[in-house]
Amino acid sequence: MTIWGIIILVAIVIAGYRYYQNKKDMNVERICTQCGSIGKHIKKTKGSFWIELVLWIAFIIPGLIYSIWRTTSKQPICPRCGHSTMIPIDSPMGQKLAKEQNYKKAKSSK
Repeated sequence: MTIWGIIILVAIVIAGYRYYQNKKDMNVERICTQCGSIGKHIKKTKGSFWIELVLWIAFIIPGLIYSIWRTTSKQPICPRCGHSTMIPIDSPMGQKLAKEQNYKKAKSSK
């Protein structure tokens, strides 16, 4: 297998992983610990796409490492306040915050 074949294979694996993670994580309802907003979150990826592109073009191994870091460092961001403090609403802390907000769908944590 040539180096370009390996690069294409790695890119396909990374794209598949990103797609799977986004699908799985977007179905979780969250609550923001800063502003109390309840609902879906948005994802924010650390780093820069342009730096990633330059590293892939110029240096294959650093580009791969940077891409992996960016893929694994995504955070759920509150769409209202922009903080990265959104937690799943079905977690114990999420239940407590939802109860404080009088959120009707909150399950009782026993």
